[in-house]
Amino acid sequence: MWTWLLLTALAGTEPDPARDAYMAAVDRMLAIVDATDAATWTFHKQEWADHALQPRQVMTIKARRAGDIYLRYTGDHNNGREVLYRPAVSPDEILVNPSPLLPTMTFDLDGRVATDGERYTVPNLSLHTTVERYRSDGRLLAARNHAGMAVEDLGRRLVAGEAAQCWRVTLPKDEVPALYAQVVETCVAERTQVVIRIRAWDDEDGQRVCIEDYTWAELQLGVPLTDLDFDPDNPAYRF
Repeated sequence: MWTWLLLTALAGTEPDPARDAYMAAVDRMLAIVDATDAATWTFHKQEWADHALQPRQVMTIKARRAGDIYLRYTGDHNNGREVLYRPAVSPDEILVNPSPLLPTMTFDLDGRVATDGERYTVPNLSLHTTVERYRSDGRLLAARNHAGMAVEDLGRRLVAGEAAQCWRVTLPKDEVPALYAQVVETCVAERTQVVIRIRAWDDEDGQRVCIEDYTWAELQLGVPLTDLDFDPDNPAYRF
């Protein structure tokens, strides 16, 4: 589907090497993630939420296409916290062990406690959900033949210890509010051909701010995760 959108969107437009290379990279990334059932990574994130820039967080993540997600916070913020989401078992709740000193608790997925200081709910941390934003934006942009979109080639960079190709994309969000953000920087790792860093800027609370700064370090695709990886009785967990 994405390849069809890519060819359709480019038909009749002037050649743009940066744009064309970026769209080809997104096309490859979508195909790779679509073919991936499970993955693990170390996630570095800082977000604009609750009208403020939140503390930087680091967590190890295991995730499956079915929506199962396990998180363990490893950075300075919330260190030791574990979170488990199993949509087939409890689609509206997450299991949380705040720390070794506190008991495990269950929270409403969309409730105030679970979303405090967070831009998104836990299911949105999935790699599959992340790349769907690119697919959604692609459809919206294809519908207007990429009018108002500008792509700048930022060159090769070292991101989380890996070589990556980066682009800055300016989007016509004022005209198409459903687009992801006003400006998005995407770096795609050469090793995986999948996004390794995203930085996005949008208008929040009357100002242009960096709403998301995400890095997928040590990404491993096609990991043979089992039900035990998402079982609260796993002896490696503290639930």
